[in-house]
Amino acid sequence: MKQKPSRPQKPSRPSDDEVKVCGVNACRALFKTRPHDVIRVYLTQERIKGFGDLLKHCAENKKAYKVIEVGELEKVAGGMHHEGICVLARQKPSPAMGQMLSRVGPGPASLLLLEDVENPHNLGAILRVCAHFGTAAVLSIGGTPARLSTAAYRTSEGGAEHVDLVDVADVRAGMEALRRAGFKVFATSQFGKVNLYQSELPPRSAFLMGSESYGLSRELMALSDGVVAIPGSGLVESLNVACASSVLLAEHWRQHQAASASRPLRR
Repeated sequence: MKQKPSRPQKPSRPSDDEVKVCGVNACRALFKTRPHDVIRVYLTQERIKGFGDLLKHCAENKKAYKVIEVGELEKVAGGMHHEGICVLARQKPSPAMGQMLSRVGPGPASLLLLEDVENPHNLGAILRVCAHFGTAAVLSIGGTPARLSTAAYRTSEGGAEHVDLVDVADVRAGMEALRRAGFKVFATSQFGKVNLYQSELPPRSAFLMGSESYGLSRELMALSDGVVAIPGSGLVESLNVACASSVLLAEHWRQHQAASASRPLRR
């Protein structure tokens, strides 16, 4: 009697404490900052040369890795946007508000508070922007995820490893903690009367951003220290939330940190 052939083993689904990280830059940043959190690696033949150090780390620490074809990798990653590599890793720990603020320390700093920003591609893009402009943390309010998805990690292009994601359950307490740490909290709205480019932003500024569908809630508007608008041509109603975040954080960087970070252009 012939035995029934065994079915190919399906890749295990990550638990709540695990996430699949895809993309060259995202996986490279993960390995550089949190090598101990790597659980398993899947990659194509073409990616072996570029990730030799990661595979060596896996071999030395008895972590599994597997070289597979593109089609199989799409099944593992859950999509085609994997860039030839997928790493199963532990989720990056989310610090408490006090812990995050102690990491920020004194001096100029920017923070971003996101209310109901649920689109993972927007969230990933925002984390990339935050990393570029040295923003220490994104505060998650309402429907904004407190844990990142595979899509958000990939879209952040490694930025997620350099920016804390802090879950804020009690908004009022969170605002009070920010103010005790010397931050001024600004809501953003197309109807704001304060022109971003004509304002002197405080060295320690936190910006509130709402969802693209509904904007900021009245509660958060009322809790802010002021409402800032990003002026433009008026040909479109508003900017995408990730684009608006870029403008706000770039202006804060220009006013308070660009001079110390500037370098002469190479010719």
